[in-house]
Amino acid sequence: MRSAVLLSVASALVVTTSATDAPDVTGNPSNIGYTAIIPSSGPISGEILIFAPNTGNGATVQVNLQNLPTTGGPFAYHIHALPVNSTGSCESTGGHLDPYTGTTPCNTPTPASCQVGDLSGKHGTVPYSSLVTNYGDAYLSLVADTPAFIGNRSFVVHDASGARIACANFVFHNGGGYSGPGSGAGSAAPTGSVGGGNSTGGTAPSKTGAVPSFTPMGAASVMGGAVGGVLGIVAAVGAALL
Repeated sequence: MRSAVLLSVASALVVTTSATDAPDVTGNPSNIGYTAIIPSSGPISGEILIFAPNTGNGATVQVNLQNLPTTGGPFAYHIHALPVNSTGSCESTGGHLDPYTGTTPCNTPTPASCQVGDLSGKHGTVPYSSLVTNYGDAYLSLVADTPAFIGNRSFVVHDASGARIACANFVFHNGGGYSGPGSGAGSAAPTGSVGGGNSTGGTAPSKTGAVPSFTPMGAASVMGGAVGGVLGIVAAVGAALL
């Protein structure tokens, strides 16, 4: 009986501590960026550009969406974990970029608790048929092999029902503030329409000193502390039951 109680307590505590706030990203290289351009084959047009400010802290996001449907809003947009495949299917992009198991729906006043890729959850949905905006996001990484890295991923637009109505792959480019039409490589059209391929458009940066640092430490460190706390609580419960 006592063993069963201890196991139940430990299991419940591990579940409740499995999520953690996204850490602020610092040290992003300011001389590169990633752009996703929705292909011209569909009715929706637009692009998203993500690059680091000169400080290297977090990222600057520029969004330009046009010709969204006149009904079916408000519209959401996210960074998804997988690239659009060679058929151009937006369904191939998997779920949102979510390395820290963020809350759903996003609690806008506490953006660190949200999924990293839930941009519209953190910064606002699109209520009308177009959106032109820019903002800072403290939780996006521009360096490969870090949890919140946005390269080799995709940009997806949803209607209010959650249907994926447009998508494109992120393409790497040199020059942090670059904005303008691209070659189409790395973009893909929604399911049923013709789009570009899913090339990443370049090599992710490998730059001395460019690997972002994280505050606080990453999820593994947080989980290590959480597990230690769980063991302490379990020991206390066990002593009380003896």
